[in-house]
Amino acid sequence: MKHYITILAMVIFIISASILRADELWDNLNLPSGLNADITSIAIDAQEIFLGTNSAGVYYSSDFGKSWYHLSHKLIDQDIIQNIYLSPNGFIFVIGQSLIYRSSRKQINWEVNYFFQRNQELINCSDMSIEGDLAVGTDNGIYKSDAVLNGTQWSNITGNLEKIKVTKVKFDAFMNPFICTIRKDQYSIYEFSNRSWQEVVEGIKEEPIINQFAFDEYQSFFAVIGSNIYQYNYKAKNWSLFSQSRQKEIRKIKFSKRNLISISDFDIRIYDKEKRQWLDESDDLKFDDRIIDLIVNDEDKIIGLTKSSIKISKLDIVGFVDWVLRKKFRVYDAKNNLMTNITFSLYKGSCDNNAVYLTDVTTNNLGIFSIDANSLGLATGDKIKLEKSIRTSSTIKSGHEAVNNRMYEIRLNNLKFNGDGQPSYLTLTADQYQDIKMDHTQLLFNLVISVEWDAKPQYLDTLKSWIQSMSNYLWDVTDGHLFLSKVAIYDNKQKWNQADIRIFVSNVVWPNAAVAGIKANDAADAQVRMPRRWYGNGDASRNRTALSNWITDPDNNWSRSSITTIAHELGHYLFGFWDEYVWVDTNKQKTLPSGYNLGFMQYQYGNGGPYSSEMSFPGRYSNDNWKYTAQWAYSGSDCWTQFEKEWEKTYVTTFGNFFCPINKPSERTLSSGRDYLLGPLDFSAGQNQCRVDYLTQVQIFDENTSSGDVNITCIDDEGQKVTKAHTFYSLPSTLYMIPLLYQGLTSDDGKIKALGVKVGNMISIQCTKKFYIPLVGYVNIPYYKNYTITSISGTDKDAQDSPLEEEEIVILDRVKGDYRFVSSWSFDKQGILTYNLFSKSSLTDQPVVVIPDEKSDYKIANTRYDSKTISYSAKLSEITKNDGIMQLSLKDESNNPFFIPVHYLISERQEKMSAPLGSAEITIDPKNSEFRTVAFLVSDFLPITEGLVREPEHVGYIVSITSFPQDFLQGSKNILMMRYSKADLILKDETTLKIHKWDENARKWILIPSTVDTTEEIVTAIISQNGAYALFTTDLSTGYDEINDNNYFGLKVLPNPVSNEAEVQFALINPDLVSLTILDSFGREISEVFSEYRSAGIHKVKVNTSSLSSGVYFFTLRTGMTSSTVKAVIIK
Repeated sequence: MKHYITILAMVIFIISASILRADELWDNLNLPSGLNADITSIAIDAQEIFLGTNSAGVYYSSDFGKSWYHLSHKLIDQDIIQNIYLSPNGFIFVIGQSLIYRSSRKQINWEVNYFFQRNQELINCSDMSIEGDLAVGTDNGIYKSDAVLNGTQWSNITGNLEKIKVTKVKFDAFMNPFICTIRKDQYSIYEFSNRSWQEVVEGIKEEPIINQFAFDEYQSFFAVIGSNIYQYNYKAKNWSLFSQSRQKEIRKIKFSKRNLISISDFDIRIYDKEKRQWLDESDDLKFDDRIIDLIVNDEDKIIGLTKSSIKISKLDIVGFVDWVLRKKFRVYDAKNNLMTNITFSLYKGSCDNNAVYLTDVTTNNLGIFSIDANSLGLATGDKIKLEKSIRTSSTIKSGHEAVNNRMYEIRLNNLKFNGDGQPSYLTLTADQYQDIKMDHTQLLFNLVISVEWDAKPQYLDTLKSWIQSMSNYLWDVTDGHLFLSKVAIYDNKQKWNQADIRIFVSNVVWPNAAVAGIKANDAADAQVRMPRRWYGNGDASRNRTALSNWITDPDNNWSRSSITTIAHELGHYLFGFWDEYVWVDTNKQKTLPSGYNLGFMQYQYGNGGPYSSEMSFPGRYSNDNWKYTAQWAYSGSDCWTQFEKEWEKTYVTTFGNFFCPINKPSERTLSSGRDYLLGPLDFSAGQNQCRVDYLTQVQIFDENTSSGDVNITCIDDEGQKVTKAHTFYSLPSTLYMIPLLYQGLTSDDGKIKALGVKVGNMISIQCTKKFYIPLVGYVNIPYYKNYTITSISGTDKDAQDSPLEEEEIVILDRVKGDYRFVSSWSFDKQGILTYNLFSKSSLTDQPVVVIPDEKSDYKIANTRYDSKTISYSAKLSEITKNDGIMQLSLKDESNNPFFIPVHYLISERQEKMSAPLGSAEITIDPKNSEFRTVAFLVSDFLPITEGLVREPEHVGYIVSITSFPQDFLQGSKNILMMRYSKADLILKDETTLKIHKWDENARKWILIPSTVDTTEEIVTAIISQNGAYALFTTDLSTGYDEINDNNYFGLKVLPNPVSNEAEVQFALINPDLVSLTILDSFGREISEVFSEYRSAGIHKVKVNTSSLSSGVYFFTLRTGMTSSTVKAVIIK
């Protein structure tokens, strides 16, 4: 921090930086070399200084302290010097304890006056008049030596006072002495007038114990008693209170041209006689040592004397006054403690958070800093922002040099919000002192984003605008506690492993994130994962990203979907929040009112009401039945409480300890009955103040490889457009597809924009068309095509998107034959993955597994056939990439090649993990503490249907999960969520969807008790086994096999069939909340028998069935998200 002092014409100093420090306000004069005694007195005349000590005599300087000379004399050197006087007659007088020394100033030759020593009197006080008269007070009276005698002769002028002890003496401007005396413990004041002493104490309210007498340039006479200063009225012979200092005890006063200076033991105060007011105290007017004396020199500067120093002010008194009149601020923390000796950054703030940096300021040990408001361009009514950087944290992931390898910074400032969410900083008033409360914590996070393809600047610029708008949204969600500070965007898969956010070229990646992933290293594969653009659901994203204006789609609602969804995923990634649309007890989920939004971790879109831009808080969980969300189950609280627990604390730093508060909505005074704070992206109110988007600095690192885009429309061999065709950008190969980028799925009208492609490479397409033909049933036809790219658009990266009409029509080839598969994999004991392909029947040609490597090449793994399980397996020891796309290369009945793409991910274990494409998520039970690696395999081909109901519909993907070095523990509760699109269903209702597990030994699907969330389009189940899982429709009126390895077992209904009363038997391994419901043959709930907490053990419950008509019913027992169902027949 720099400070500047400008000298104006009137020698008025205006200080433009923050508080002056002691070494900037005072100069220290040099002291005599080798001085080992205390300084006791001083006399100054222009450049000459005479310095008295208590055991080293007197020193002299003719050049204002640059050099010193010892005026040695045996007696002086042993005496304690009380005062030094320079007489107008050219003499210097030194007053000792009982001796008085005199010398000519022209040539030092000390003469000693023994008058008081001979009379055995000690000198209590002394003074010299303006003409050179000397007066000395002793215990026996008052003595005087006229100027003409120059101290050679002394007379006792006690006169009518008789014997009296004199403690203070002072000549007034008229050379009449005033004295303070004590007799019989009574103090009094006397004025010598008309050749006699007159007592003058009228007007003095306290005992007249005088600390000092003084007179000013107007010949007014003053007396100092305690902290009071009295002025003498010569005519009325009385005193009146002139002023009272804020100092506890004034020892001396001095006068400048305009001001009075009061001196206490360790500080001085300045009194403006014209304004008749004391200026505020300042640390820089305090001394480290006791003040012996103070002189105001001819330049109106202050010279202060202590026993070990001589200080001279750099400013004259007017400059001091100017400094004291500076605007001052007391700085408090959130706990009302003064923040002392701390440097802050000072800004001129505004209501829209547009702060302009002014300077740095430092508080003193009273927690005060001052500014010259005028020189800083500040006026009454302006806003002041004060801020302190408290802590920074380095990134754990590498490759963040563009954001200074900084994960976040914690700042403390004085931002306030009113009840309507309008922000403000401190408003300057005319008051000399104002208080600033530093009670707002801000978290500034930095992120790196990697885009998977060589993207156009148009896309990167749009992504930049999304990120800046998302910073606003996070600011809103956190009530001003957080925004993004620096973001670096890389394309062409730069920083892919180091990135915080991955933007996939695919249009069907379901947004997902690793919980607290920002704390994970590169190897953990812990990021936020987003598709090229998100439109609120998978089908909308797939269809709208095929449009020519998909990058700059003007529909603001769709734009917000990407913005708020990235922020939702950052809720997982940055804060460790869990989803609030996921429940661990679906029965409790039913108690949540329709349309009730807990917060942005439940539903973040603009049509979700005001809470779509808020964190959940305790009030949103007002019903205990709602405390069964994943957020509450795994974090034990709402989001605000978790956020507060994480960040509100006292941070210990090398420059102090700082309490950084987090202000929840319940801790604010809110308007209009709201229980949340409005913010800049509050969709219902539109409050747009205090934006931070322009504070979010975004750098783009565009790597141009001359790639472009191609618009494709896929049709089948009958000319029909093919929807949801898997599209890959791949290298040309005569044998195998070598995928580079998975582009996603075609739109409902068969279109897709392939991004980041080059001429000569290939677009590989694979899909299955599903039909339902009455009287025939479901017909599934697989298609395949390798298409060589002949032309692309956008090699000029600054060009706009090409119109959709410029497109390639790709006719897909039908795969000949009836093929159905289930893909899975598993770790062996050595940690090697084995791939298994279960086939409906044996294949005419042995399939080959093509494994990608790090150099856009591939390795081959040949399969072995097992006739018992009709499966093909291969050891995948050649896998070197942790994520990618494998392919199963086959030939159809016409000997034409086709492939089955298989997406995979091998990652370090995390609490919440997402499979490739966002196809599934799993929350891992902490009981599974022994394994450290989880691997996902995701495929989408016609599945085997053994074990399923008649004419099942398959939606979503087959997801195989395996772990190493241990499988999931039996009995562990791992929450598996599988995503689907209701548009994939032809006839069946989505409520009939269930998760099924592939039984490799029995070669059939086993139903798992699961729950459908039709709003989020997810199906959830509790699993405790590795394996392959998929979604199929079910029919409750048809029998099915069911996995039952959870908390309960042995569910029975006796007798069965039953007439009027049944006994339901079941056993619990652990105590749990249990409910029993009865459903009819269509799956509709008829009644809830009970819902209550039950102990471990065997239970028998009587159920009255007399009111039920004859037919088939299902008894379902649930604990949490686990359920078991048995069929019962009622006969009347």
